[in-house]
Amino acid sequence: MILDVPHYDFKWQTYYLFAKPLEIPAGGKIESMAWYDNTATSKSNPDPTKDVKWGDQTWEEMQYTGFLYSVPSRRLRPAP
Repeated sequence: MILDVPHYDFKWQTYYLFAKPLEIPAGGKIESMAWYDNTATSKSNPDPTKDVKWGDQTWEEMQYTGFLYSVPSRRLRPAP
């Protein structure tokens, strides 16, 4: 696990950046999973009787996982 946010707050709406970039080997995979609290006890859920689907609005589900990455540069050998 590389990131775990067990008590996410809707007001955060932010990015998480690592202090030191992760090195993922060639062929490696990163998987993202999210769970939502749609229960009546969730203070962020205005109506637990309604189905919520993905959408661009804050009343819709907006979970999104994006990755910023760079490829290490290769040192070129000087010409002989």
